[in-house]
Amino acid sequence: MSDIRKLLCGTMLVALAGAVTSAAPQPGDSTDRSGIDRGSPLGGDGTILALRDCVGDVDGDGDTDEDDLTLLEDAFGSVPGDPNWNPDADLDGDGDVDMADLAILMADMGCGGSGCPCNTECPGDVDCDGDTDQDDLDLVYAAFGSVPGDPNWNPCADLDGDGDVDQVDMGIVQADFGCGGGDPCPCNTECPGDIDCDGDTDYDDHALVLDALYSSPGDPNWNPCADLDGDDYVSAADLGMVLADTGCPFSACAGDVDGDGDTDQIDLALVEDAFGSVYGDPNWNADADLDFDGDVDSADLDIVLGDIGCGIPDCVGDVDGDGKTDQIDLDLLLDAFGSVPGDPNWNPDADLDGDGDVDIDDLDILLANYGCARMCEGDLDGDRDTDQSDLGILLGAYELNGDGDLDGDGDTDQSDLGILLGNYDCWVPE
Repeated sequence: MSDIRKLLCGTMLVALAGAVTSAAPQPGDSTDRSGIDRGSPLGGDGTILALRDCVGDVDGDGDTDEDDLTLLEDAFGSVPGDPNWNPDADLDGDGDVDMADLAILMADMGCGGSGCPCNTECPGDVDCDGDTDQDDLDLVYAAFGSVPGDPNWNPCADLDGDGDVDQVDMGIVQADFGCGGGDPCPCNTECPGDIDCDGDTDYDDHALVLDALYSSPGDPNWNPCADLDGDDYVSAADLGMVLADTGCPFSACAGDVDGDGDTDQIDLALVEDAFGSVYGDPNWNADADLDFDGDVDSADLDIVLGDIGCGIPDCVGDVDGDGKTDQIDLDLLLDAFGSVPGDPNWNPDADLDGDGDVDIDDLDILLANYGCARMCEGDLDGDRDTDQSDLGILLGAYELNGDGDLDGDGDTDQSDLGILLGNYDCWVPE
């Protein structure tokens, strides 16, 4: 497989394809926007390049297919004067054949013909290299949840041809692992039950082993990665291994959805994004299914809310021990200011530097940590603080949509603004 082929179906290809509109050469103009003379604006068949129906049609035969891809690969990296230069492959007209041209072609793949150029014996061969292996699985992951028109859409990853890339397509790749000489099961992670090779063992792995249950090589639902004990049969023993490994890699924080070692606003947002979903839904997130029951519901929300602050350092200056450093703590410190043990207003929790008195040093410590909290309610952008950026998001959504909905009532209004302003300058320690 060529290095160029390995780039074909990545997530950035469609996004780059927008260059074609502004960059296409105009009829009758032999000089491109860079000032390089590309020669005639006619293709080898006499067709005006800019007027072809398919913008990736390098060979001018009316469609964008494998033949065009081959021609572009042959000219890849070339400029006028190079022995492999092909002006028809310079799809954006900038005087070279590069990644932008490849993106244009791949975004147009199937115009006038098939949506995916692969034609191999392996049903799961997404990258058209003749086998089904980890590369193909990675491409399905990159396009997962997409439909035509999405930036990460990849027609070759839509293996069942139903117009979206979903769990079914992933299952096709998994069941076909090893076809064409590829590695039958490429997973190499720390989690023994990680069937889908994504680095953890969760409900997705449960589903895959259940799909392959009681299968053996040659069966239509056979999945070698689900055969965890290597006996060429997916049985209750393999299911037991997955169930025993569920939650790997194990975090000390039960609500740690993103696997960064703590439970914070980002984890809460991930659960909210997946709320109400079940396995197979477009917004399904197995990592947000914290109780591993196949859906993201109020039980998962309760887990993350109950675990907020786990793994996050305590807030210095938190005199009252409520997990944040705020006006209440400042008031308590000022009440004890100037005191030492034995004084009626002595408060050992306000002696932040532990030197036996409450003085200006303790006040400086508290003020330096003012706003620290385990969670910032107004943190709409998930960057662990509530600031101007969050206020901008809320104001942009005000009375228009729920993007700034902090009180959970489905809209963005005065109540949400009050919550944000009440938490303004809040920040979560790293």
